[in-house]
Amino acid sequence: MQFWAYFKRQAVLGRVSGIPVRADYRWFFVVALMTAITAASLNQLVGNLAGSIVLGLATTLLFFASIFFHEFAHALAAKLEKLEVVEIVLHPFGG
Repeated sequence: MQFWAYFKRQAVLGRVSGIPVRADYRWFFVVALMTAITAASLNQLVGNLAGSIVLGLATTLLFFASIFFHEFAHALAAKLEKLEVVEIVLHPFGG
């Protein structure tokens, strides 16, 4: 498999209300990058590296959770309108 073909694949995260939820593999790279950037920004405030990384990861995951809930609301609205919802796919910069 070519290197770039790997990034076009998706990881299955689970199902919510019967809707499959997947994440583009690039999403994991962006989570790691955002965690590192956030941790570096918080390092002076927190005072230690481990605490900065934990807080950076928590902040990043909350950010992406808000994107997921936004997309999930779209899916629920579509279901209420009797439209077929195939899946929710999280991409690095949105859903």
